[in-house]
Amino acid sequence: MSVNSNAPTKQFWFNHAWLPGGWADDVVVAVNSGVVVDIQVNQNNPAADTERIQGCLIPGMTNVHSHAFQRAMAGLTEYRTSQHDSFWTWRKLMYEFLERFTPDDIYSIGKSLYAEMLDGGYSSVVEFHYLLKQPDGSPYDNINAMADVLIHAALDVGIDICMLPVYYQRGGFDDSSLAGGQRRFGTTHDQFLQMLQKLKADWSSHSAVRLGYAIHSLRAVSISAAQAIVAEADLILPGCPVHIHVAEQVKEVNDCLAATGKRPVDLLLDSFQVDQRWCLIHATHLTDDELHRVAASGAVVGVCPSTEANLGDGIFRAEDYLSAGGRLAIGGDSHVAVDVRAELRMIEYVQRLTTRRRAVLCSDQQPCGSLLYRWAATGGGQASGFGESIIQVGRRARFAVIQADGAGSATDRIIDRAVFQESPRSPFIRALKLP
Repeated sequence: MSVNSNAPTKQFWFNHAWLPGGWADDVVVAVNSGVVVDIQVNQNNPAADTERIQGCLIPGMTNVHSHAFQRAMAGLTEYRTSQHDSFWTWRKLMYEFLERFTPDDIYSIGKSLYAEMLDGGYSSVVEFHYLLKQPDGSPYDNINAMADVLIHAALDVGIDICMLPVYYQRGGFDDSSLAGGQRRFGTTHDQFLQMLQKLKADWSSHSAVRLGYAIHSLRAVSISAAQAIVAEADLILPGCPVHIHVAEQVKEVNDCLAATGKRPVDLLLDSFQVDQRWCLIHATHLTDDELHRVAASGAVVGVCPSTEANLGDGIFRAEDYLSAGGRLAIGGDSHVAVDVRAELRMIEYVQRLTTRRRAVLCSDQQPCGSLLYRWAATGGGQASGFGESIIQVGRRARFAVIQADGAGSATDRIIDRAVFQESPRSPFIRALKLP
């Protein structure tokens, strides 16, 4: 990443910083054109033009799974529409809700949401974008009208964005046609490739934008259609991130078994070369063998704990997966919560509830908060295409700061306090964009 020699270098002084080698005190970070060009520690008397920022500097966090438009319906579906409400009844409400959105609406929703993400501790977002077309299913004159307004919204508030247009082909494993709200999701093979080509032409040179693509799910795209898209999309955006919803619901697993004779994660791994480029969203319902296969692939699992709880999806087997060497990231999905702390806390708490133990996702060297934060920040950097999130010379200056009164000397306990202590006076995590 290049530095503009004509742009001024600015210096920022932090009480503490979580560097790759551990915590350091009185850290001065020099930034030019959004890139870290120097780091000095134990600087008690920095230059007069150095800006003092109170708090603990930590790597930025990626919100690895966002459907921005769903923020507008958060809190509006908390009532029963059938005797046994579920993800599938919620989905019907979502389809009805999205009929009304225009590009101007999506820009406003996205801009508000992305500003909330910065306040909630996220420095970058991966937009799993499938609201592609007009309500009748016809393309906009600008085929990427909806994607473009979301990218502009992100840039206008100062959050990095990875845009993933979503390939969506059918209504289910029965090959049913798209109907109702789903009409806004569907594209032909050629239309989807056209979207990717235009996104590449318009945005690939922007330092705050990354591009990739997503296959919505194996229920929404046949294996043959997905394989054809992957083969050609990889020629347009070689090495880019590839995301997919998989094994979110028990019904999805059972329907996949009935239609193909395989569970969705096994079917995915048997049909594609799943590697470090891939991010499997949810992966809630895994057998032991599937869990170990995913961990061994190098792919990231993107868990969305607040949404998964809200929709009754189930509980991801985080302890087993991380013990197997798996890679993890966090996402907001439907955005019933927009807070790094809430997602990390929920991952740990559901493990405690199911195992009836405390401090489940820890190691002998690191407590829960810092270990989860490091896992999620590293996995999010991989899955977004922005690279590992660390405070280091040569990296983009997309960080977060823990702000707390009387924090004292920084240790991993400050992250634990930020994640697990809830009160108006608790330490909080806020994204920090350095110019």
